[in-house]
Amino acid sequence: MQHAFSYHRRHISYGTGFVVSYRDNRCVIMTNEHVIAGSYSITVLLSEHRFTDAYVKRAGPADLALVELKDVVAEFRPMIFQELPIPALRSVVYLHGFFPAFGGTAILPSSCPGHITGMWYRDNEHLLLGDFISEPGCSGGPITMGDRVIAVLAGGRHGCRTMLSTLTVYMTLMEWCDFHSPNHTIAGMLRRLC
Repeated sequence: MQHAFSYHRRHISYGTGFVVSYRDNRCVIMTNEHVIAGSYSITVLLSEHRFTDAYVKRAGPADLALVELKDVVAEFRPMIFQELPIPALRSVVYLHGFFPAFGGTAILPSSCPGHITGMWYRDNEHLLLGDFISEPGCSGGPITMGDRVIAVLAGGRHGCRTMLSTLTVYMTLMEWCDFHSPNHTIAGMLRRLC
């Protein structure tokens, strides 16, 4: 489990991120754009390692961002996205997150199971709703089903947990890669960007 948080001028903002690429001692982490927005410095914690030279590789227009670390000596295994289609309603999913209280505790996925309870579109984002519990600092964390990432936690609204689906991830990566045809995979686009 990988965790990311960013420092802002007037306050500290915590969030979660996860490794989507590791090669040639470079590590790329996906998180929410709102976790890193407005930051002048980003510190990333990966297991026992602390990196203070992280920089934003890509961000927006959806609430997604890629943060890159260079000169990463330890090897980290990237999480793999489930390619389309979107999981069905009532599918059991698990939140991976970071709870900043008590010195920064990782939330074990088995302690935060939930279900996909709804889905809708808003401002070119395909969103899923979930009934699992999350804490502040979990935004940007992966939502998994089996061993695949099926969404990225965007936060809690109106008593529900909102997730950016793999369709939103797919469309955002298409834009970042400047692709205009749908014949690409999330994994292939991440390889191109990273």
